Amino acid sequence: MKAILHRLETGQRWPAADLCLRLAGAALLSLCALAVAGLFRSVHQIPRHEPSPVELIAGLAVVQSWCLGTALFAAGQGLFEPVILPRTGTGTDFPFQSSTPPRLQEQSHD
Repeated sequence: MKAILHRLETGQRWPAADLCLRLAGAALLSLCALAVAGLFRSVHQIPRHEPSPVELIAGLAVVQSWCLGTALFAAGQGLFEPVILPRTGTGTDFPFQSSTPPRLQEQSHD
C-alpha cells in the first residue's frame, strides 16, 4: 500500500493503472452507445408517449457515461496528476498600476 501511495504522491506513471482507466473509459463509452440505441428505439415507438422514468434514467446514463467515459479514455491516469495553481494577489487578472483599483468618477448631470 505504501508503494501505491508513494507513486501517487510523486506523480509517477503507472502503466497498469493507465490501461485500466482507459479500458474503463472505453466500457463507459460502449454503455453510452447502448443506452443511446435503446433510447432511440423507445422514443420512436408508436403511439407517441411521455417519457417514462426508465427513459429518463437512460438519458441520465447516456450523459454521465459519455462525459466520464470520454475523460477517462482520453486522459487516463493524467486526470489525477497534481495541478499547480498560480498565486494571485488580488483575485483578479486586471492589471492595475497601484495596489487599489481605480474608482469610478461621479458625473454630474446638468
